[in-house]
Amino acid sequence: MATVLTIHSLVRWLFVLLAAAVIVKFAIGWLQNKSFTPLDRGLLAGLTGTVDLQLVIGLILLIGYGTYTRHQLEHTFTMILALLLLHIMPRRWKESPGAIRFRNNLAVVIVALILIVLGVVVLPGNRWAI
Repeated sequence: MATVLTIHSLVRWLFVLLAAAVIVKFAIGWLQNKSFTPLDRGLLAGLTGTVDLQLVIGLILLIGYGTYTRHQLEHTFTMILALLLLHIMPRRWKESPGAIRFRNNLAVVIVALILIVLGVVVLPGNRWAI
């Protein structure tokens, strides 16, 4: 299980990099009133896919350890909320103009990021280190 935990820990940095890229790209797209392109959809899909991967790895850890402490369940629940937000909300404005899509998707990514940070904070120990 230690290897799976290490993978879970490393994949989060991929999420952080993708989240930073999405936030910068979407903020620029919104402020400059650009069109929402396939690259933008791909970045958002990549970010969501990374969270999907983290959920699968996290569930493997949760089941593998066989313990269900309060902080583990809070972490899992918060991460599932963030994932649902990333999957469901962007579909609401799929046909909207670019600036609106950038603004709304940026808000979704920021809220999901806040949820993810809160989900990490509930875990004991220093979870910010590799």
